[in-house]
Amino acid sequence: MSAILDVREAVDKYRLPADFKAVLEELLERNVDRANSAATGSPKTLSMQTQKCRTMTLGKSFEELRQNGFALQSPYSLKHKHVQFLVNFWLRRKLTRGTIENKLTYLRALADWTRKPKLVGTLADYVDRENHDLLRSHVPRIDKSWVANGIDAETKIKEVAATDRNVAVQLKLQAAFGLRVEESFLLRPAQAVRNDGLLHVTRGTPGGRNRLVPIGLRLAVLEEAAELSNLYTGTTIPHGYTKQQWRDRYYHVLRKHGVRHSGIGVTSHGLRHQFLQQM
Repeated sequence: MSAILDVREAVDKYRLPADFKAVLEELLERNVDRANSAATGSPKTLSMQTQKCRTMTLGKSFEELRQNGFALQSPYSLKHKHVQFLVNFWLRRKLTRGTIENKLTYLRALADWTRKPKLVGTLADYVDRENHDLLRSHVPRIDKSWVANGIDAETKIKEVAATDRNVAVQLKLQAAFGLRVEESFLLRPAQAVRNDGLLHVTRGTPGGRNRLVPIGLRLAVLEEAAELSNLYTGTTIPHGYTKQQWRDRYYHVLRKHGVRHSGIGVTSHGLRHQFLQQM
């Protein structure tokens, strides 16, 4: 049985009326881990990360509606005009096409739970000509994130771990903290975690610029990375490999598991895209 998100804790942080939260919690508790059968054709269970994204998107969307004058009394009150407003609101905030489409996917799931399967359309159903031109001119047509391409990162990374745990933990670091491939190679987990609750990314960054990333609830990923770290260098590159040799090994393992455009349609860099979209 897969892990189920603590829905009450996740929903509690959004500024919504208590009775509204209660109904949203009830909907999520029954459905948050369930894939949209209309989209997948199967009862596939969603990963914990996807459950979090689904809950955060729905909670934030309803919060945005109420902050902008839509006093919905229940999630069941969602209508076409509300979805139209949200799309326009997200466009004004300059969110990417892929991010908005992901949000609509989660709203579409909610509509399915509330027996309104035709309520939420595609992005093209909501954009006017001006915004459509803006999206076409400035936003990439292809969303490179794994979730947008129907790939469950948690399941695929478990599959990779059966071949090489170090490659798998590097993928986890990329997904959890938005690290680039080389940054995940050169991270020294035991040194990068400081008392300020931030991950200090200092090696492998563009131009050598340091970067700080909130750790939040993802400490377990860093603990696993620290356990697998090289005893001599402190990095996640195993002893006996140069950086180039490990890079070759890393991409060999990914190819074996189909993680490339000609395979499952995504590369490991898509995990960074997904992290940035979620942020």
